[in-house]
Amino acid sequence: MKRKFVKVMFFGALALSTVTYVGCKDYDDDIDNLQTQIDANKASIADLQKFVNEGKWVKSVEDVAGGFKITFDDGKSYSIVNGTNGTNGTDGKNGTKVTIGANNNWFFDGIDSGQSAVGPKGDKGDDGKDGEDGKDGVNGKSPRISATTGCWEVYNTETGVWESTDIVANATIYITEVAGNPLIWELHVRELKSDGTYAESSVTLPKAGSIVSMDAVSVDVNAKLTLGSTITLFCGKTTGKVDFNGHKYAENEVLVASGSSKIQALINPADVNVQLYNIGLTDSKDNQFFQILKGSIQENMTEKPLSRAAGDKTANKGVYDMNVTFNKDADNFDLANIPAKGSYALTTRDPFGNEIISKYDVTINVDQSAPTLSDATAEAIINTACDLNALMPGTDKVVDCKYSLALTSDPGELKAENITLSGSTITAKSAGTATIKVEYLKTNGEVVKEVAAPTLKITFKYYADPVVLGTMKWTVNADATKNTADIALTDEVKALFNQTGYSLDANPTIGFKNDVVKVNGTNVTYDSQSITLALVDKNAGVSGATTKDWVIRATFKPESVCATTHTVSVNVNNANGSSALGNEVAKVLNFEIVVNPFEGFKWDGRRLAGYFDGNKGTATGVISGTDVNQKVTYNLYGLYSAETKSDAASYIKFDEEKPLPEGFTSWFANGGSKTTGDIVVAKAPAKGGVGVARTIKAIYSPFNNSRLENITDEISLTVVSGLGTLKYSGTNKEIKNESGTTIKADEFKIADIANGKDLALKDAKITLVWTGDKNAQDYLDMSNLSTWNVQSNSTLTVKKKTSAQIVTAQTCKLTLTATDEWGVTHATTVTIVVNKFE
Repeated sequence: MKRKFVKVMFFGALALSTVTYVGCKDYDDDIDNLQTQIDANKASIADLQKFVNEGKWVKSVEDVAGGFKITFDDGKSYSIVNGTNGTNGTDGKNGTKVTIGANNNWFFDGIDSGQSAVGPKGDKGDDGKDGEDGKDGVNGKSPRISATTGCWEVYNTETGVWESTDIVANATIYITEVAGNPLIWELHVRELKSDGTYAESSVTLPKAGSIVSMDAVSVDVNAKLTLGSTITLFCGKTTGKVDFNGHKYAENEVLVASGSSKIQALINPADVNVQLYNIGLTDSKDNQFFQILKGSIQENMTEKPLSRAAGDKTANKGVYDMNVTFNKDADNFDLANIPAKGSYALTTRDPFGNEIISKYDVTINVDQSAPTLSDATAEAIINTACDLNALMPGTDKVVDCKYSLALTSDPGELKAENITLSGSTITAKSAGTATIKVEYLKTNGEVVKEVAAPTLKITFKYYADPVVLGTMKWTVNADATKNTADIALTDEVKALFNQTGYSLDANPTIGFKNDVVKVNGTNVTYDSQSITLALVDKNAGVSGATTKDWVIRATFKPESVCATTHTVSVNVNNANGSSALGNEVAKVLNFEIVVNPFEGFKWDGRRLAGYFDGNKGTATGVISGTDVNQKVTYNLYGLYSAETKSDAASYIKFDEEKPLPEGFTSWFANGGSKTTGDIVVAKAPAKGGVGVARTIKAIYSPFNNSRLENITDEISLTVVSGLGTLKYSGTNKEIKNESGTTIKADEFKIADIANGKDLALKDAKITLVWTGDKNAQDYLDMSNLSTWNVQSNSTLTVKKKTSAQIVTAQTCKLTLTATDEWGVTHATTVTIVVNKFE
């Protein structure tokens, strides 16, 4: 019969104060004090229960003075302690420590209870036919404290009776592990009742967070995960007793190959303590022929090699490796009845017994073909312990292997004194070959002995030690004399280059440090021409130099380099070495190159300040063409300094906001160009034309290199009329008699903004219209105003209206409005005073 037991653990078990009776009053005081202690602990237990109900779990339990402190996963802590001693009380005893002794008995504070913690071993029976599997035995129970006697009791699983140890328990607060559930503790508080018996309160404390979900996955060397996992278990049965490699196997014993049973699982939440969980496998009919080997759960580790020397392995968050084996304790377990191929789900239970199950996507193939091993070759590194099970192909398909030296007289074969072989681990001190005889046990129980055993021939090679040099820095610039950077070498590496035959490999491995690099919103890749390396003696040509100062010099190509961090791995080659021994590479040099962005172009210093108010720019266009072909044009380079176009035009393009407002016409259409900066602006403001602000970007792409971030100047640009203010330079006019007064055309000028000068009215392409205020309409004769032609008649005569009777002088205002080709109006006012005629 099976028996299961669990070791009881106590964390700062406590004793109530012992009281000396000196009178009724004192005794009553002490009872009150003890009751206060119990009540306080009851309140603490209630708090603990509340936190457990909220899904929190215990991160740690620590001994503190007079009790212990429980810390939850959110960092909050609670202490469960006895109160201070009562009046005239004496110090209580230390709590009881319960252990299992060397004789497998329960011990209390080092005292043998005489009660066994394990069941008796049965007599060995004679070999016979396979019998039916027995039922699981009763789970063992942790020792407890009797509610009537106050003594420790242990449970006898064979009689089903609690048996007293007659050892008095002094613990009032203690914690035990629970049999069959490694995920929880039980906290107990014992209270002495008035009738002399004890009442016990308890709360279940989870040791770990609850697993929420599990998924079987497959993980490749680049840490790429795909759902589902497929493995093949190579297995079989012995036909008789087998003794191999120090292990004895019974007749009809199920044998499982040592490897090929590993699967991966993605477990959430990622920070749960998976090691505390029992994880199994089940099919959809609850057959549990397989289980996860206890203790095999480990973080899944992968590496990403950067050179011929493998990189360090790192954990994949939330992903675990675990080994599958047969569950021989399953109901009706029989190797013959297990499907050759089946689908199974991972299953476990949370601390409160709730079952969690994955998809049925673990495929297990059961192979009973008993594969064999063949002669093989492998490579290994000198002075490095190697696992022969990993070097010999097929060992994952057999039960066990036994390795022994079988050195030959072949050239290059090592001597026995240069090899250390212990079990399946081998180490060689020198480069060369070693022949290993591989005896093995097949899954059908057959032993392949030395005569028929295959061999493994291992070539031990030198290993090129990686050397980390540090970090090189360079900033992209336009100065060809500054397109290199150096990184210093160690003295050991310099010494190699001082010898004949050592050189820097012409084909270094260079790439971006980050897997994904975005530039201007687009993923970019490394250009193999952007960085070249060379070995350089800095003392070459230096007068008086007697030694060589070797450095690695990087030359950068601004047209293709990317401003990011690069990783570099380059070999130091040994011309006298051989690939057979692995010493053709003496060292592997690793370093980083940080390329900083280009800093040789600043838009701020190139704007013409006169055109800007902050980021608001104003430009005056030019009208060309006639009628339907008439258009307003402007070249955006006009907003910037003259050298901008001359020294950077090939790296600059322009663009506008996207998408354009509905109805707007692109300024780069109809003859415009983003490359040359020419824009064509509609005369109609409704189409986002003249007088309407538009977001424009001037984009500088350093060296036309798509791997460098663009330098962008974004402005709000308004294209305005080429004509500006209409100016009147004459004085106020007076009408004193019937002859009136004259206004001359040369008294008006209109600003030509595009050309920086003033135009006479006859030289400007404008339409002129006179208007008058109410006084002008009442007192002035305006009949000839509309006939004024500044081209043929430069003088305009203005008279008093014949019907107007002037008693008191009246001030009249005439406004001249000029409308240019853009449809923009410009106006000025002439004041005329009409006097009373004498």
